[in-house]
Amino acid sequence: MSDLVIEYKETVDSECTLPVLTSSKTEGVVLQEEHFGRVQNHDITGYNILPRNYCTYRNRSDGVDFTFNINRCCDKGIISKFYPVFYGNNSDIFFISMVLNYCDEVVHEIAYTCTGTGQKVLSFLDLQKMNIRVPSYDEQKKISQYFEQLDNLITLHQREIEYIQK
Repeated sequence: MSDLVIEYKETVDSECTLPVLTSSKTEGVVLQEEHFGRVQNHDITGYNILPRNYCTYRNRSDGVDFTFNINRCCDKGIISKFYPVFYGNNSDIFFISMVLNYCDEVVHEIAYTCTGTGQKVLSFLDLQKMNIRVPSYDEQKKISQYFEQLDNLITLHQREIEYIQK
């Protein structure tokens, strides 16, 4: 993984006015206010900046399931310091996130790699040490474009169903 991803480490102070984001298992990266239905009041000092099309995950889990999400909701937001931020290094970050989330072999490797007895921790350093097999960059791009188009098609059909139901 160290050849495929690079950590993006830019943090903010308490005066930052960028939108606060959260990374949800079911919704992806979303505005925290929309996710919780209200503004959260907490100290944002040390939060990580999460640019559009960069990936993040919560590095702590009650189990061994970690969800890797891409910021598609805003140009630049901030997220808790417990969410490492990274981007692709001559690799397609959308493809890499799909492999990390859905490839059984990789999911098992993540479960083996994370540490801790109660809450499991997957540090970015440990993530980088993992070995995963991926196709060429061009093939990664084609695969991720295919799945992006499929996601868009599914979204359109879901909206059509909602419209018809109304």
